[in-house]
Amino acid sequence: KACILKCLLDIHKVFRENDPAYILNDLYITDYCIWIQRVKMRTLAHTQWRFHTICSCGLMCCGIVAEGAGS
Repeated sequence: KACILKCLLDIHKVFRENDPAYILNDLYITDYCIWIQRVKMRTLAHTQWRFHTICSCGLMCCGIVAEGAGS
């Protein structure tokens, strides 16, 4: 979860510094940052594929991808 939060915060920073993209923080990224801190690992394992698409480092580098998830 820490790796995902770090990626989301990195995305938040990039969007905050980009005038047309800042609205994406309000629409998505801020809520994801809050959600990832509260979500249970089981729920995260079921939705990990969504984060893989937005997280530039991917979940595999974090070693938290549930076996068989996303297959």
